[in-house]
Amino acid sequence: MFLAEGIDTDFEAHSEYLQKFLSYETAYYQLIYEISKKVISGIDLISDENSNIKDVYISGGFNKNEVFIQFLKCLKDNITIKISDCKNESALGAALLMKDYLK
Repeated sequence: MFLAEGIDTDFEAHSEYLQKFLSYETAYYQLIYEISKKVISGIDLISDENSNIKDVYISGGFNKNEVFIQFLKCLKDNITIKISDCKNESALGAALLMKDYLK
């Protein structure tokens, strides 16, 4: 509902969307669910058919959002979601993905 067309660069909440929900909590859960689906789509995009990704590390401030983490776990139950506070994780993640291709 909120992200049906993708995420616009000028995304803002529209009150007409919120009127379709019985409560703000329900709207919040819907939004977090949609964000979680986008993250899982991203994981799937970087994974090829030979990929055997078992662990996904979530970093940044949003990794403290328990609803988001639980949705990720439900949507992709064949991987383990881990929380990390390491610096430069994008570079670390890219290096870990490339190690199998360099063998």
